[in-house]
Amino acid sequence: MNKVVKIIQILAFCISGFEILAFGIFISLYLANIWELQTLLSVETIAYIAIGVVVLNLISIGVYIFLIAHFKQKNDLLTSRIVGQASGEAYIFAKLGFIVIDDKNQVIWTSELFNQLDLNLIGENIFEWKEDLKEFLDTSKNIESKTIKINDNFYEVKYLKSNKLFLFRDVTDFENALILFQKNSLALGIIMIDNYTDIAQNNEDINDVIPQVRTAISNYAKQYHLVLRAYKNDSYFVVGRNEDIDLMKKDNFSILNQVRQIGQKYDVSTSLSIGFGYDYSSTSQINEMASNALGIAMSRGGDQAVVAQMNKELYFAGGKIEASETRNKVKVKNDANTILNLIEDNKNNKIFIMGHVNADMDAIGSCLAMKAICDYKQCSDVKIVYDPKSTEKKARGALMAMYSRDELEKWTINLKDAINECDQTSLLIIVDVNRPQIMMCPELLERTEKIIIIDHHRRSSDFVENLLFGIIDTSASSASELITEIIKFGSKYPPIPLDSRTATVMLSGIFLDTSFYKSKTVGVRTFEASMVLKEYGADNFKADNLLKDEFEEYSLISSIVSTQITAYQGVVYCKCNDIDIIDQATLAKAANQCMDLKNTKAAFVIGRTGENDVRISARSDGTINVQLICEKFGGGGHFTMAAALFKDMSVDDVEKILLSTLATSLDDGRVSQQNGKG
Repeated sequence: MNKVVKIIQILAFCISGFEILAFGIFISLYLANIWELQTLLSVETIAYIAIGVVVLNLISIGVYIFLIAHFKQKNDLLTSRIVGQASGEAYIFAKLGFIVIDDKNQVIWTSELFNQLDLNLIGENIFEWKEDLKEFLDTSKNIESKTIKINDNFYEVKYLKSNKLFLFRDVTDFENALILFQKNSLALGIIMIDNYTDIAQNNEDINDVIPQVRTAISNYAKQYHLVLRAYKNDSYFVVGRNEDIDLMKKDNFSILNQVRQIGQKYDVSTSLSIGFGYDYSSTSQINEMASNALGIAMSRGGDQAVVAQMNKELYFAGGKIEASETRNKVKVKNDANTILNLIEDNKNNKIFIMGHVNADMDAIGSCLAMKAICDYKQCSDVKIVYDPKSTEKKARGALMAMYSRDELEKWTINLKDAINECDQTSLLIIVDVNRPQIMMCPELLERTEKIIIIDHHRRSSDFVENLLFGIIDTSASSASELITEIIKFGSKYPPIPLDSRTATVMLSGIFLDTSFYKSKTVGVRTFEASMVLKEYGADNFKADNLLKDEFEEYSLISSIVSTQITAYQGVVYCKCNDIDIIDQATLAKAANQCMDLKNTKAAFVIGRTGENDVRISARSDGTINVQLICEKFGGGGHFTMAAALFKDMSVDDVEKILLSTLATSLDDGRVSQQNGKG
């Protein structure tokens, strides 16, 4: 109809324009007495002509109105005329609406519902009006219905393709009730005071710390209408609503900063670990989600909140204090005995040991040490999952230099054979990594549920499910340190034997992960582990040589560092040439070298490590949590050492992502001046 009306309007406009133009020309000619018009036409004659034109225009207007009414009557059919009077009344009462479109997706008819909504859609493209409706055309999605919002109301829409008919059903009351239900649904949480025992047993000068922390927690709970109940000296059980959790997420869990600042007054490390679960119908499931979230917060070093929402990524807040080193010999002994007992129970089954892709000296040394422990337990079939192409150049060179070819063939297994041989009875031991996608052979996770993880990196959201046992200690400097403790505290007479070559590789791994004891993760435990390895015959001279660079690599690292750009005060980044493929270890060394420069607090190095891969290697001096920053673009790692992988991007593209992330997240990653080491 709109097209017909537009045509009529154009004709009317043209006729009117022609009349005005003709009248103007005639008056000009008449006044100038061209062709003696004043003699030929008297004033009376001109008046008659004018009256005739007016009458003709009135007739034209009448015809115009008649045509519009005629076409409007043809198109503006009432629903009652189509489906019957009674049915039409029922549709109106039920707030049902209909839209019919043509082959060009233009609206050719709407029911009375849209008149009530003050919407004139005739002649419009329906997908321009509501772009969400385009999903009905996507056959891969196979959508039966969807809910859209029109004005302030919600409508469930269904599309009958054969009839080119859209059906609309008002579901506003249902949607509002659902929103209200979701806002007020049950949310459960657990709040734990980190290092409670250490603080409570400290001297009397700081005996006000714990009461102040308790008061801050209580006030925060009142602010967000939470029910708070203490169930242990250091732990609270929390009950709230979904709406409360959303508000705390917007607040970025400011209680973490409040508790951290309390400790700063007394020069002690105070922090909280918080876990919440919500947005699920089962109370027991929500409670389990909260417990798991708390476990993740603690395994990532504490001082953070982790929120688990069903079918969504985990939410993280905080993490501004590096994990404090706590020496609990009882726990270390218990963990060591648990590992040894699990290996003992599976000694007649196949055992597979693996690290991460691009395995470095720490990962390789840890694998060798775990094989030594399995041999101590007289396991029948133990193999290290090994792929030379996915092993760092120096680690690969160390294996080839220190072990014979026959030994490596006997101990190792390639990825394809490991997948074929691993089954539900097999035990899988994973070291120096806890993220499935960067493990040497993640397919093995699907082959067995008997999984042990020993790692020092912060736990990520994509963690291994159905874990048999795990040691995730972010206060440790390296996986080699953790396994050395297992060897020391799990040894019974006779002690666990460890080959001097393996001890040397492990010591080299500690050198690597601590930047030769310069990292803030280095503590008493690190030096004790190094001492144990020395007792087993580790050669620190050889361990150092295993990490030395060739001249070409040293020159490349220097050229990368020369591109250094200061993004923010104390924060620098370097970028490699996009056409050069750089070894991942080289990027890490360039980042380490940047950190050797004065006043550098954090360094990021961007480089291409494969045809379709670009990586960021990040380092910090402990005042900036680079792991939190790398997590923003899908990476992870440790507090002072982290990395991220980007697929199908250029170095320049990754540079833009890095700068954008720093602009929005650098302040979140800055660590308070509070002492991070206990």
